Amino acid sequence: MNEDCSKRIVYHGSLLGSDVICDKGWSGITCNIKDCPKNCNDRGACIGGKCICNQGFSGETCDFLNCLNDCSGNGECVNGKCKCRETYSQDDCSVRTIKNGQIINKRIVCEEGWEGPTCLIKKCKDNCNNRGICRDGKCYCHSNEFYGELC
Repeated sequence: MNEDCSKRIVYHGSLLGSDVICDKGWSGITCNIKDCPKNCNDRGACIGGKCICNQGFSGETCDFLNCLNDCSGNGECVNGKCKCRETYSQDDCSVRTIKNGQIINKRIVCEEGWEGPTCLIKKCKDNCNNRGICRDGKCYCHSNEFYGELC
């Protein structure tokens, strides 16, 4: 079959003799298929110039590795692994953990010597006898008339 090359339509490129030379970013026999950046990193399909990423990948060029359950909203996804906030654990940050306490009937109960909404504040013995301020389990006494470990 002898094709008349002068009647061929090339959308984003040019004819060089009988060869079609597509412009950068275009492909196909008539240069009408928009290429995807980085060829979707071989982690997805290029459709209409946009990457449709395979499961487990995301981003404009499918270059990000997704985390399990998107870290359940309780952490940050770093290179496909969840970095959980301090009070969460498991591979997907789905389990709430209390370092110095436990959850009983959906309420946080701190262990002896700890307080705060997530049991991370160390209490002072005898509340510094109400003569000082407690910070990280240590009493800082008011004025010079009170002193000692418990003011």
